[in-house]
Amino acid sequence: MSEPARLRLTRAERRAQIVAAAARVARGRDPATITYDEIAAEAGVSRALIYSYFADRQDILDAVHAPHLEALQRRVAAAMHHTDGHAAAVRGLVRAHLEYARRDPDGYRYGCGLGPSSIVPAGRPGSSLEQPLLELLGGSEQAEEAAHGLLALIATMALRSAITDASDDLDAATTLVAGLVWLGLQDSEQLGLTLVPWWMAPA
Repeated sequence: MSEPARLRLTRAERRAQIVAAAARVARGRDPATITYDEIAAEAGVSRALIYSYFADRQDILDAVHAPHLEALQRRVAAAMHHTDGHAAAVRGLVRAHLEYARRDPDGYRYGCGLGPSSIVPAGRPGSSLEQPLLELLGGSEQAEEAAHGLLALIATMALRSAITDASDDLDAATTLVAGLVWLGLQDSEQLGLTLVPWWMAPA
């Protein structure tokens, strides 16, 4: 005699169910337009139940995108460490962004604080996506401003490439974006910035 089917989900399984439903609802949408009711309907649960797992809509969307953003951060760190200089570190960082934007435009936009129709990112000051650039630039107050601006440049071009040139040569796109970033960094000391050998740090 077979065992009866287990009807109740564990808390971890239920949370995963809600996150998966939210991911389906969020696909191609501006995060600001997504409602609890839509997520609840997609998951087949009550709105009240969702509140027992997530504090607010931002909490749910963070859960949807966090694994992908963490994967991007790991790729950036791997690309930037153990290179043979600053230019190579920048190229590795840029390529990781371009690859991620092409693979998951919605997740990339979310990480940059964007809705699905946006190209130019407003950015999230202090974003984890800025951290590698901030450390590369020495971590000063000026470095924070520069990292924010450089991330906006990289994200703008990565998203444009993902939308208009996704079938084009990734190497050529990387060369263009990394070249622009590197040109801006070469005279950074005149702006009070110091490029540090971040790529030598342990991965």
